Amino acid sequence: MARLAAFSSSGPSPEGHLASGLASRSSVSSTTMADQAVSLSYPDPPLTDGTVVLRRWAEGDIGCVEEASRDPHIPEGTTVPAIFTVAEGLAWIERQWGRADNGEGLSLAIADASSGEALGVVALLFRRQPGTVEIGY
Repeated sequence: MARLAAFSSSGPSPEGHLASGLASRSSVSSTTMADQAVSLSYPDPPLTDGTVVLRRWAEGDIGCVEEASRDPHIPEGTTVPAIFTVAEGLAWIERQWGRADNGEGLSLAIADASSGEALGVVALLFRRQPGTVEIGY
């Protein structure tokens, strides 16, 4: 199965239509964005179109992080470790969980809907500029 170029933040995303459901199925509560408090939670149930599913990262997704670390361009523009170790890979997954916990945004694994295998990432991150978010995949 071909891997998605999912750690890149440029170009159109085949998962874009799934991301539109992210805001509508997330809760509102803590980080400031414009003049309203906004906090994102993991969609429940996870978002899917039957081909891919957007879900919370799991420790079992470490292989996806390892594969991404082998592409020299991915660590250049992301927090994926440039030199992979299990400890660094797990730390990356924990940072993804922390984005929701600390009000930074939300990072979801893009997984194959049939196998559950993580193929990449889509993230919605609040920026310092009021009313500004960044979407990366």
